Amino acid sequence: MKGSQRKKIVVVGPGNSIFVKAFCKNVLDSESDITLISDIVEDKRDLFDEKISVIELDDICGYDKSYQEKGDRIAECYIDEKGEPDTCIIQYGTIHTFHKIWKTAKRRILVFWGSDFYMLPKNRKKLMRRFCFEATKLVFVVPGLERAFFKEFSPVFKYKTR
Repeated sequence: MKGSQRKKIVVVGPGNSIFVKAFCKNVLDSESDITLISDIVEDKRDLFDEKISVIELDDICGYDKSYQEKGDRIAECYIDEKGEPDTCIIQYGTIHTFHKIWKTAKRRILVFWGSDFYMLPKNRKKLMRRFCFEATKLVFVVPGLERAFFKEFSPVFKYKTR
């Protein structure tokens, strides 16, 4: 990317997940600045190399804050330090906590693994539907999940899965 800035990508998800680890490593290239925001990170040296920044919720905000307060604080810290992200990728249905950083990104990707959708209470599904309208792209990891999603929400979001 000669003459332009590196793409800023924020990934939100559990840092101990093999899927999140693999995802971060797969998107890593010389043109991207990746930041993982997570509430669970085992050994940062084991998980990621120095090319991926890791922000742990409790390191930034302490243990006594709600997830919403932590999400808002991290968004403020990230934006103050790096500016608005080009892409925000939310894994595992944690969008409600990180809505502030989500809203600032140019591209917004929601990744569903299964339990984050299937086990969501009805009132949270309404909220999730709103976030799906805001998403640029929807990704379904588990086979059959996309079909269940469209049955619940109607095929109105189908164009976001291609």
